[in-house]
Amino acid sequence: MGYIYAKGGSLVCDQCGQPGARKRTCLYKVTSAAVFGVRQALPLCVPPALCPACFAKAGGARGVHNACHAKAAADQTREDAAQTALEAGEMFAVTAWGYGDKGLPPDTAGVVFRNGKDITAVIIDSAAYRAVQHVTRYVPLSAFPDAKPWPDCPEQTTKELARHNNPR
Repeated sequence: MGYIYAKGGSLVCDQCGQPGARKRTCLYKVTSAAVFGVRQALPLCVPPALCPACFAKAGGARGVHNACHAKAAADQTREDAAQTALEAGEMFAVTAWGYGDKGLPPDTAGVVFRNGKDITAVIIDSAAYRAVQHVTRYVPLSAFPDAKPWPDCPEQTTKELARHNNPR
């Protein structure tokens, strides 16, 4: 979502198109799991730009972000479950490659998993990876008991991931 600005730099209202709007930050935040070693609380949605009249008509902050409450609660439940798994030693996928990339054999995926500063690279069946990837935000290493070490994982990739300390 982008914002529109009038001549002179005034923010334009998303509802009525009049200048003089303000970004209406979401009341509900979700704290991420620390896959990269850091938990970060972020507002659930991108703040809409609303002028005072449209903001009041929508019911103020609670009215504007009413639909965010249930979604934030569900997202926080997912993030807390992932954090609990991380604390128990689980690792989650942070990047993956498919057949032909980085010299991978047919029908395989090269996947890098992470838990804080701990990083491991494995080769797994690509169909199995896709099946898990499409149903969950956090792809756990434990879902692939047949994973094989990926000794040829590009060293540059693991070094970049080791330096990267921001949540996804």
